[in-house]
Amino acid sequence: VPQAVAWVLLPKVTAAVARRTSTAALLRIGVVVTLAVGGLLTLAGALFAEPLVVLVFGEAYREGAGYFAPLIGTTTITGLLLLLMNHQLARGIDSFAWWIAGLGCLEAVLFLFLHGSVGQLIVIELVVGVLGVLLYESAFGRSDAGLSRSILAMRKRRSADGRSREP
Repeated sequence: VPQAVAWVLLPKVTAAVARRTSTAALLRIGVVVTLAVGGLLTLAGALFAEPLVVLVFGEAYREGAGYFAPLIGTTTITGLLLLLMNHQLARGIDSFAWWIAGLGCLEAVLFLFLHGSVGQLIVIELVVGVLGVLLYESAFGRSDAGLSRSILAMRKRRSADGRSREP
């Protein structure tokens, strides 16, 4: 889903950059869709893990159902990183793509040494994903493309529209 969202938004982001207008709203759309779909799928994976795993992979994989929801949640974070990377590339900024490549190398090295269980692999993926989001925010957080700025702008807009009960 995140990659599809990124590709749908890509021409809109590049057009906004060409017009020298903000891309924050487009980033918000991508982040909200990615996290909402990923969250719903993670919840569905938690609620229906065993029947889904047996249906898709067969009875032999039933014991792996406990990893289903954590894996979906973790890959949602990875998908968020892909969305953020594509957003930056559409803005003509390639530095985050290089950081993602570096994180991929870090993850490969960690997998090389820490691969004793599926749980270890999921934790590594989660830690590297969160590290990527933190790196992104440290680099772009104060810009038009920052996650926290986009979220705060969305909350302020909702408050101004009277749709939020928050002060």
